[in-house]
Amino acid sequence: MNILAYKNASKIDSQLVYFINILINFCHVKNDIVFAIEKAIPYLLEPLKTFCIAFVNEVRYGISPFDALENLKNKVDNKKFKLLIKNLQLCCKYDNGSFVEVLSNFNKIMKDYTIERDRRKSEVRKSRGVIYLMMLISFAIMYGLIQINPYLIIAIRKEFTGQLIVFFNIFVYLFAVYKSITIEKFDY
Repeated sequence: MNILAYKNASKIDSQLVYFINILINFCHVKNDIVFAIEKAIPYLLEPLKTFCIAFVNEVRYGISPFDALENLKNKVDNKKFKLLIKNLQLCCKYDNGSFVEVLSNFNKIMKDYTIERDRRKSEVRKSRGVIYLMMLISFAIMYGLIQINPYLIIAIRKEFTGQLIVFFNIFVYLFAVYKSITIEKFDY
């Protein structure tokens, strides 16, 4: 379940700047967030499209835009999207404030966030590559030493220091794999 929520959050994260740009364009036509979200639906991808359709249907069936935005905020597990919806709610609450201004400001923030996220993803890929390269070099050195000195394998199997070296190497490899997996779980 958490994997699906993470995938949906990632999809929404990748569409958020595009979604905000569409909302800005439609809010220029009419300063109404319901109108903007309704007109944006054909341009959206899943899962954001489904959430917006549900929002528009809730408003059509009598729920206030503020409460419908609250429902929308609760459906999506994405911090940036929730912050956007919270800002839109504030505009709704205070007599239809300037949605264009709020969306434009949030758009600037999201562009900076997207640039930083992409930079960090690149750094994570590089870091994983270095970790795996170091593990490969370590394996190659151990294999080369065993090929040069066949008695080394006997020493590793029978002597305490050899077994200690093997145990330490296994621990380091497992730690390296663990770090390569968890390196992307940095909250930015």
